[in-house]
Amino acid sequence: DSSAITVMKKLLEWGQGQGESEGGGGGGGEQFGGLGDVFYAMAGEAAASHLLEAIVRYAPDSFLRELVTRAMSGSLVEYADHSVSNFVVQALLRSVRDTATAVSALEELVPTVQDLLAKRRGGVIWRMAELAARLQTGCGFH
Repeated sequence: DSSAITVMKKLLEWGQGQGESEGGGGGGGEQFGGLGDVFYAMAGEAAASHLLEAIVRYAPDSFLRELVTRAMSGSLVEYADHSVSNFVVQALLRSVRDTATAVSALEELVPTVQDLLAKRRGGVIWRMAELAARLQTGCGFH
């Protein structure tokens, strides 16, 4: 790993709680000690969420894929609903560069578009549409 990746992993307590179930850190997924719990706590906190946005924005594709899988999958809707962590989701949607991760995220979020609109999360919807257009993955946007 590069020194930047090493720093990101240390900040997120990557590798802590290795023996536990993987899944999103939020209430929607199973608890994952270390990474999921730290990510979940940081995503909902105003200052720490900015650090997560930067990590998501500048992480290499392989790191971003694993981060999404280990800390966000199954909990994207919960993150998108939150008044602070929805900005982390927007950063993720803006930063995803591979189709598999994009499709996975969009398939989780698209069914909730009406709820996101009702909760005034237009930025998340905008980033969803932008991602679908950028990577040409429809995922229910017709």
